[in-house]
Amino acid sequence: MEFIKSHIVEILLSAAAVVCAFILIKRGYKQRAKDILLSLVAAAERKWGAGTGEIKFSSVIGAIYEKLPFVKLFLSEKTLSTLIEDAVDALKKYLYGESNEKNGDLPY
Repeated sequence: MEFIKSHIVEILLSAAAVVCAFILIKRGYKQRAKDILLSLVAAAERKWGAGTGEIKFSSVIGAIYEKLPFVKLFLSEKTLSTLIEDAVDALKKYLYGESNEKNGDLPY
């Protein structure tokens, strides 16, 4: 207990450094996941076509876990689902422009 009292500042600074490192790692991992998800969403759209949302979602989730196996430690499935939706919106925006980005499935 005396050790903790005499080194409390060092312990707190170390803990803060670990938390900051974790946040930076998570943010970097999230950006990498976003980049990969965009390409996976495009591939799923080409492969499965319109009206197969659940199949496309499952194939993208499976592929992201295959390519980034440690993503489960940093990103929840809910976060991944949000990132996939963001990737779908980005793809639609790229293909159709700003005004048509939320018009349903892509015509592949």
